[in-house]
Amino acid sequence: MELAIFIVLAVLAISSAVVVITQKSPVYSVLALVSTFFALAGIYVLLNAYFLAMIQIAVYAGAIMVLFLFVVMLLNLKEQYYVENPKKIIGGVLGLAFVFALLFPIFEIEKNLVPESQMPVGDAYNIGIRLFTDYVFPFEIASIILLIATVGAIVFTKKHS
Repeated sequence: MELAIFIVLAVLAISSAVVVITQKSPVYSVLALVSTFFALAGIYVLLNAYFLAMIQIAVYAGAIMVLFLFVVMLLNLKEQYYVENPKKIIGGVLGLAFVFALLFPIFEIEKNLVPESQMPVGDAYNIGIRLFTDYVFPFEIASIILLIATVGAIVFTKKHS
Protein backbone atom coordinates (compact mmCIF):
# COMPACT_ATOMS: atom_id res chain seq x y z
CA MET A 1 0.00 0.00 0.00
CA GLU A 2 2.81 2.38 0.91
CA LEU A 3 4.56 1.69 -2.41
CA ALA A 4 1.37 2.44 -4.34
CA ILE A 5 0.91 5.76 -2.53
CA PHE A 6 4.55 6.62 -3.19
CA ILE A 7 4.20 5.84 -6.89
CA VAL A 8 1.06 8.00 -7.16
CA LEU A 9 2.76 10.90 -5.33
CA ALA A 10 5.96 10.56 -7.38
CA VAL A 11 4.05 10.55 -10.67
CA LEU A 12 2.04 13.57 -9.50
CA ALA A 13 5.20 15.44 -8.46
CA ILE A 14 7.04 14.71 -11.70
CA SER A 15 4.10 15.43 -13.97
CA SER A 16 3.23 18.70 -12.26
CA ALA A 17 6.91 19.73 -12.33
CA VAL A 18 6.90 19.14 -16.07
CA VAL A 19 3.76 21.29 -16.33
CA VAL A 20 5.55 24.05 -14.42
CA ILE A 21 8.28 24.36 -17.03
CA THR A 22 6.13 23.73 -20.12
CA GLN A 23 3.08 25.86 -19.30
CA LYS A 24 2.82 29.16 -21.17
CA SER A 25 0.57 30.84 -18.61
CA PRO A 26 2.47 31.95 -15.48
CA VAL A 27 -0.61 31.51 -13.27
CA TYR A 28 -1.08 27.88 -14.30
CA SER A 29 2.63 27.31 -13.87
CA VAL A 30 2.51 28.58 -10.29
CA LEU A 31 -0.56 26.45 -9.52
CA ALA A 32 1.24 23.39 -10.89
CA LEU A 33 4.16 24.23 -8.61
CA VAL A 34 1.77 24.21 -5.65
CA SER A 35 0.68 20.73 -6.70
CA THR A 36 4.32 19.66 -6.84
CA PHE A 37 4.90 20.96 -3.32
CA PHE A 38 1.89 19.08 -1.96
CA ALA A 39 3.07 15.85 -3.60
CA LEU A 40 6.50 16.31 -2.05
CA ALA A 41 4.89 16.89 1.34
CA GLY A 42 3.05 13.59 0.92
CA ILE A 43 6.35 11.85 0.17
CA TYR A 44 7.80 13.38 3.34
CA VAL A 45 4.90 11.93 5.32
CA LEU A 46 5.65 8.50 3.86
CA LEU A 47 9.23 8.91 5.11
CA ASN A 48 7.92 9.73 8.63
CA ALA A 49 9.35 13.25 8.33
CA TYR A 50 6.21 15.01 9.57
CA PHE A 51 8.01 18.23 10.47
CA LEU A 52 9.40 18.56 6.95
CA ALA A 53 5.96 17.86 5.47
CA MET A 54 4.41 20.55 7.65
CA ILE A 55 7.13 23.06 6.74
CA GLN A 56 6.78 22.14 3.05
CA ILE A 57 3.07 22.95 3.12
CA ALA A 58 3.24 25.99 5.40
CA VAL A 59 6.28 27.70 3.93
CA TYR A 60 6.45 26.66 0.30
CA ALA A 61 2.89 25.76 -0.70
CA GLY A 62 1.52 28.47 1.55
CA ALA A 63 3.62 31.58 1.89
CA ILE A 64 6.01 31.39 -1.06
CA MET A 65 3.35 30.37 -3.57
CA VAL A 66 0.96 33.09 -2.42
CA LEU A 67 3.80 35.56 -2.94
CA PHE A 68 4.45 34.15 -6.44
CA LEU A 69 0.78 34.37 -7.34
CA PHE A 70 0.55 37.98 -6.15
CA VAL A 71 3.65 38.93 -8.15
CA VAL A 72 2.38 37.19 -11.29
CA MET A 73 -1.05 38.78 -10.99
CA LEU A 74 0.31 42.23 -10.13
CA LEU A 75 2.69 42.20 -13.08
CA ASN A 76 -0.15 41.05 -15.33
CA LEU A 77 2.21 39.00 -17.47
CA LYS A 78 0.56 38.42 -20.82
CA GLU A 79 3.57 38.05 -23.05
CA GLN A 80 5.94 35.14 -22.72
CA TYR A 81 9.60 35.68 -22.05
CA TYR A 82 11.81 33.74 -24.39
CA VAL A 83 15.56 33.74 -24.43
CA GLU A 84 16.51 34.85 -27.92
CA ASN A 85 20.21 35.34 -27.42
CA PRO A 86 22.15 32.06 -27.91
CA LYS A 87 24.90 33.39 -25.63
CA LYS A 88 22.41 33.41 -22.75
CA ILE A 89 21.39 29.81 -23.48
CA ILE A 90 25.02 28.68 -23.61
CA GLY A 91 25.74 30.62 -20.41
CA GLY A 92 22.77 28.97 -18.70
CA VAL A 93 23.92 25.49 -19.71
CA LEU A 94 27.47 26.21 -18.58
CA GLY A 95 26.17 27.62 -15.29
CA LEU A 96 24.08 24.50 -14.73
CA ALA A 97 27.11 22.31 -15.46
CA PHE A 98 29.10 24.37 -12.96
CA VAL A 99 26.44 23.90 -10.29
CA PHE A 100 26.43 20.14 -10.84
CA ALA A 101 30.23 20.11 -10.70
CA LEU A 102 30.00 21.85 -7.32
CA LEU A 103 27.32 19.53 -5.99
CA PHE A 104 28.82 16.21 -7.12
CA PRO A 105 31.57 16.12 -4.43
CA ILE A 106 28.97 17.01 -1.80
CA PHE A 107 26.92 13.94 -2.69
CA GLU A 108 30.02 11.76 -2.51
CA ILE A 109 30.92 13.17 0.92
CA GLU A 110 27.35 12.66 2.15
CA LYS A 111 27.46 8.94 1.35
CA ASN A 112 30.42 8.44 3.66
CA LEU A 113 29.29 10.61 6.60
CA VAL A 114 26.62 8.63 8.39
CA PRO A 115 25.43 5.04 8.10
CA GLU A 116 21.79 4.67 7.05
CA SER A 117 20.80 3.22 10.43
CA GLN A 118 21.88 6.40 12.23
CA MET A 119 20.16 8.89 9.94
CA PRO A 120 18.01 11.28 11.97
CA VAL A 121 14.24 11.35 11.80
CA GLY A 122 12.70 14.49 10.31
CA ASP A 123 12.03 16.39 13.52
CA ALA A 124 13.14 19.96 14.12
CA TYR A 125 15.88 19.27 16.67
CA ASN A 126 17.71 16.63 14.64
CA ILE A 127 17.38 18.63 11.44
CA GLY A 128 18.85 21.72 13.11
CA ILE A 129 21.73 19.82 14.70
CA ARG A 130 22.64 18.03 11.48
CA LEU A 131 22.15 21.10 9.28
CA PHE A 132 24.47 23.37 11.26
CA THR A 133 27.13 20.81 12.15
CA ASP A 134 27.63 18.12 9.52
CA TYR A 135 25.95 19.85 6.58
CA VAL A 136 26.96 23.48 7.06
CA PHE A 137 29.05 23.51 3.85
CA PRO A 138 26.25 22.18 1.59
CA PHE A 139 23.84 24.56 3.35
CA GLU A 140 26.04 27.54 2.48
CA ILE A 141 26.54 26.28 -1.09
CA ALA A 142 22.74 26.09 -1.43
CA SER A 143 22.44 29.71 -0.34
CA ILE A 144 25.03 30.76 -2.93
CA ILE A 145 23.18 28.79 -5.63
CA LEU A 146 19.92 30.51 -4.67
CA LEU A 147 21.63 33.89 -4.91
CA ILE A 148 22.99 33.02 -8.37
CA ALA A 149 19.53 31.84 -9.47
CA THR A 150 17.95 35.08 -8.25
CA VAL A 151 20.47 37.22 -10.12
CA GLY A 152 20.02 35.04 -13.22
CA ALA A 153 16.24 35.42 -13.09
CA ILE A 154 16.60 39.20 -12.85
CA VAL A 155 19.02 39.28 -15.80
CA PHE A 156 16.79 37.06 -17.96
CA THR A 157 13.60 39.02 -17.31
CA LYS A 158 15.13 42.50 -17.51
CA LYS A 159 13.66 44.48 -20.38
CA HIS A 160 16.22 46.28 -22.47
CA SER A 161 15.22 49.74 -23.64
